[in-house]
Amino acid sequence: MSDTNDFYTRLPAHSDFLAITKPGNYEVLPDDWSIIITDVVNSTAAIERGQYKDVNTSGALAAIALANALGSLDFPFVFGGDGVTMLLPESQMPMARDILASTRALCKTMFGLTLRVGAIPVKTLTERGFAIQILKYRISDRANQAILIGAGMDEAEALIKNPVISDKYLLPEDFQSSREADFSGYLCAWLDIPSHKGETISLIIKPLEASTEAVEARLFDVLTAIHRICGTVQEHHPLSMQNLSTTAGVAAVERNAMVFHHAKKPLRYWRDFWSIWLKNIAITVLPRSKTDFARRSIMADADFRKFDGALKMVLSCTPESRKNLTSYLESLREQGSIVYGMHVADKALMTCFIQSPTSHIHFIDTANGGYALAAKQLKQQLKELRSDSL
Repeated sequence: MSDTNDFYTRLPAHSDFLAITKPGNYEVLPDDWSIIITDVVNSTAAIERGQYKDVNTSGALAAIALANALGSLDFPFVFGGDGVTMLLPESQMPMARDILASTRALCKTMFGLTLRVGAIPVKTLTERGFAIQILKYRISDRANQAILIGAGMDEAEALIKNPVISDKYLLPEDFQSSREADFSGYLCAWLDIPSHKGETISLIIKPLEASTEAVEARLFDVLTAIHRICGTVQEHHPLSMQNLSTTAGVAAVERNAMVFHHAKKPLRYWRDFWSIWLKNIAITVLPRSKTDFARRSIMADADFRKFDGALKMVLSCTPESRKNLTSYLESLREQGSIVYGMHVADKALMTCFIQSPTSHIHFIDTANGGYALAAKQLKQQLKELRSDSL
């Protein structure tokens, strides 16, 4: 088999999000790649304890650490609020296991959260009759987003969470990492962003059609309806220039510095603490005209819509448009076309990663639960659907 390490970097990037609804735009993942899935165990309970920021941070750190190890953000990953799905060639998996074990240790030490880490070779899924296809969506000149489709996504998650066989795919609890994860570039300096329309929602929509072609057709209908009900992308974007404000609070600065140094406080910790604090102060006190370039960049690089077997979006909307959207989704659910989950808040939550001046991304969710609570509703609908079919 030829070397496939550069498979993803060679994929053409599509700048129109509707490209995800067109079958010809996807490529089949090579068999010598693996799908990595991480998620916070019992994330709902942690959110109910008030740890929604800890859950989001734990969800994003695995992608940040791997990006630093690879030296690039141009690898396939999908952030899901309480975890991240990533894809790597088999040649990079030894490095990934070390990085993910180190990340898991930090999440436990700093937040008291258990990060589940599992990996399944694509070949295993192929041999079981499940495929995964991929498309690269260009968010901006500085960031791309992997779009994943195919029954292999659900099968991978099922295998990792199946208590009977999951040990075969989970990273062992006693795995000893030979290197420490690098979290530099992680930035959590922005206040939660109030909705410019009254509400911000985290939305997960899972089409139930059997074929990939039918799923893509359903995606087109749903995205068209979202634009009709909630307005254009500019109108339903979860961030707004006027509502983006940084914080010079000690707690946020300490959080950043503690992550950098794996919950320890060596001398370098204080250097980074004061460096981050001064930068935050500068953005806070400078005239907006001097800092609006940063806000424009954040909005352009915001990761607020993706697809990995389910459409995940964070939207700003009015209470009326949210009710109309819910009615539309309920009609599809009653037809048996979709299941969905929605979490409603009044603010968006942002976790930033700035790898370099030309490579950064901003992970978006809603405050107080976001995708994790939306997923809880979706799973309940799936459970009811299966009960009705018995």
